Amino acid sequence: MFNVDLYDDHDLKLCEEFAVDTEAGEILTEFATVRRFPKYNMSVAINPDKNRILKDMQYFKLYNHIYTNEATKIARIKFRSCGYVIHGNNGKKKNWFLDRSEIKNLTEILNFQSEKDKGYTVWESLVINFNYESGLEFDKIKKNKSDT
Repeated sequence: MFNVDLYDDHDLKLCEEFAVDTEAGEILTEFATVRRFPKYNMSVAINPDKNRILKDMQYFKLYNHIYTNEATKIARIKFRSCGYVIHGNNGKKKNWFLDRSEIKNLTEILNFQSEKDKGYTVWESLVINFNYESGLEFDKIKKNKSDT
């Protein structure tokens, strides 16, 4: 286990950039940047932690920059209900609460077609990738969409 107090902001930023869990001292392999949006200077990503018990608190991340390591704000937005998940951030990222304009931009972003998962929206791609990184089999995830 890392003692976070021993690291300065630069070290913590590197941990975040390279997806190192400062609590466990492990690299987080469950990370996927789903899409970057230069028009809005935003990006969306998921990185579920298999060891964290989230119950109904699953979320995706919205960054205020197309590159997560250059973002200054992060919003963790719940998948299952309207709201945010708030917890500490590594480095200097601040928790981000979207205003009306930013919510409108996010709504547009979520409805764009995914470049990563052809035939799916960005919203669907976030869900697919979250489920995949959480350990569900990719073929079963995509099959479920065609069943509905």
